[in-house]
Amino acid sequence: MDEQRLIFVDCDGVLADFVGGVRRVWHRSDLVPEQYDLAEQLGLTLEEFWGTIDRLGPAFWSQLEAYPWAVSLWGAAQNAGEAYILTQPSLSPACAAGKTEWIARELGTRKYLLAPHKAACARPGALLIDDNEANCREWEARGGTAWLFPQPWNGSALQAWDVINGLVKLSLKGELEPLVA
Repeated sequence: MDEQRLIFVDCDGVLADFVGGVRRVWHRSDLVPEQYDLAEQLGLTLEEFWGTIDRLGPAFWSQLEAYPWAVSLWGAAQNAGEAYILTQPSLSPACAAGKTEWIARELGTRKYLLAPHKAACARPGALLIDDNEANCREWEARGGTAWLFPQPWNGSALQAWDVINGLVKLSLKGELEPLVA
């Protein structure tokens, strides 16, 4: 392969536990991730929800727990191509600061892009790994390949390790294949 494949890995919901961070802030271990509208579950408007997170500054984002598979997934992505973290910041500038701190500490890399519109990075042959179905659809509409990362809120039948194994296969074969359970 002359040119390395571009691989973009989402952060929140793939590598970092955003739902866990919300549970910690509101002291609500009963939040149901299958119903991803966390603001609604908390009885808040979106403005109240994001306003609370924004007031916490970079600390909310930098203190998110890494999922157990985060380092393995990131390593597999790096072995399979030219990998970048592609994460969508909130409207608060503090979000970007917290996310970059988290990425540096947990993954030891500066290979990240903060992009409100992830699909702008899509192109044929580029792979996106994301837990958000809408992001995956937009990516594919622009000619890229998207793997929906399994989380309770998106109904994927896969497991995190299926995605890692898919990346290992990609690094060995060099051909991008659909992920199947």
